Amino acid sequence: MTGRPSIELWFADLAHLAAPMAALEAHDPLAPTAELEALDGPRRIARMTLRRLLARTFGRTFARTPFRTGPHGKPFLDELPGDFNVAHTIGPAMPGGCALIGIGRATVIGVDMETTRTVRLDERRRAMIIAAAIALGDGADLPGSDEDRVLQAWARLEAWGKADGRGIGRTLVKLGIWGRPRDQSFVEAATSSPISNEPIRVHDVAVSPALFAAAAMPRSHAPPSVRFLPTDAAALAAVLSAPDDAANPALTSPPGRGTRGRIGA
Repeated sequence: MTGRPSIELWFADLAHLAAPMAALEAHDPLAPTAELEALDGPRRIARMTLRRLLARTFGRTFARTPFRTGPHGKPFLDELPGDFNVAHTIGPAMPGGCALIGIGRATVIGVDMETTRTVRLDERRRAMIIAAAIALGDGADLPGSDEDRVLQAWARLEAWGKADGRGIGRTLVKLGIWGRPRDQSFVEAATSSPISNEPIRVHDVAVSPALFAAAAMPRSHAPPSVRFLPTDAAALAAVLSAPDDAANPALTSPPGRGTRGRIGA
């Protein structure tokens, strides 16, 4: 039996999870009713998925507890022995929506996911975003064309800002990309070299060629491989009820035609 990593990253195909997740919720209600009533479409399915992963990781008491919101909008649960974060996106590659969920026994977790699109930024801000993203990734380069580099850089900054708790707006100010920065020494470091003394490091996450994703976490944690939630009802229920299924190799690649949700031995 293989133990669970301290942090897990789960990719959820929300369109194909809608029916099995709704069936699970109808059979075994877990998410607070008022919370679900305030959501619809992909975000409702993403919230159900998050609640199921909270139960799997931390127990059903935490999974049933209403979220509180931090000073800059990040949701949290009192006394949770870890952290969680969710990113959603809808795009040509995933018209029904998808989510990336980071969860585990770490002090901070932040995730972001961007879909292919045209980024309308001037060259100066593009260069600053790219430089800051490389620094926050400890010098890890950004892949692809100029547009792809900007999207991956933006995902890194969003993930870092969510882990840090200040959000993207205040992160851009801190980095000197928007407005007047309060900490010039941080700006100079962030745009010139890796920031090895920062407690949070951001890592790229490979989920799809048409998506740009990143996860931020304490630098003491090794980045986990992303896992793909099965969309077959029986397989999904098995994964959510058996923590050690996280080690199953069948969950490390997206379910494809003819193999959707299949779980290996």
